[in-house]
Amino acid sequence: MDNSKATTFAEVNGAQLAYEVAGAGYPLVLIHSVIADMRMWERQFAAFAERHRTIRYDMRGFGQSPLIPEQTFSHIADLVALLGYLGVERAHLLGCSGGGSIALDFSLAQPALVASLISEAGGIDGADVAWEQPPQWDAYVAAFKADDFEAAAEQDVQMWVDGVGRPAAAVDPAIRDLIRAADVIALKNETSRSKLQIAAAPAAEGLAALTVPTLYIYGDHDQLEVANLADYLVQHVATARKVLIPGTAHFPNMEQPSHFNQVVLDFLRDVEGKPRA
Repeated sequence: MDNSKATTFAEVNGAQLAYEVAGAGYPLVLIHSVIADMRMWERQFAAFAERHRTIRYDMRGFGQSPLIPEQTFSHIADLVALLGYLGVERAHLLGCSGGGSIALDFSLAQPALVASLISEAGGIDGADVAWEQPPQWDAYVAAFKADDFEAAAEQDVQMWVDGVGRPAAAVDPAIRDLIRAADVIALKNETSRSKLQIAAAPAAEGLAALTVPTLYIYGDHDQLEVANLADYLVQHVATARKVLIPGTAHFPNMEQPSHFNQVVLDFLRDVEGKPRA
């Protein structure tokens, strides 16, 4: 397979998943947030491909991967099928937000396929942590119920891209625009009659079985729940550690790509037992 960057499609489980592959080395899979698509990894893709066979893709219902009406599906099953399609026997996983939740669920369901887990502000289903409802939440719900997806996406951007204690002007407009546009696609697809299968048991119940090297990365302007999830993961997974990237909210990889990339690559070097540059 040509490892140069080019978007193509894999037919898996009756769906067409858009994906890109670049580089060589131990495989690394990038799983986007559920308010984004694979474009969020633009500042990581080429950098990681210098050391890894790097795979990014649009999950079903996001970006260029269409949602099939009336079809029951699983993001975990789709990823298993995509890895098989690409001939990947085992990989590092890096997931952001909802993508981090999926990476965690995948690691618990398919441990033989996972070499390490990196969660960027990822959720942990069933975790008992304190949270505060963002002030934008009610406006988001009202806009979504009214099928005003642009307005709902703007509320998502304020909650997650701007984060806590920062005005919109403090964030690169290009980041806000990319997430808003990607989120509109995702929100529209949420109205489909497709049915997403979820994990059989909450991830929090299986954390003791997670033995792969695990890293949680988060920003200090993210929602309160995220910092609490970082603590929760470290407390419940013996192989886990956390890294805070100051001056960022829910997408440290987009706001501070150089810092984020170094954290990830250093972690992967340690996992693979290679000296740091």
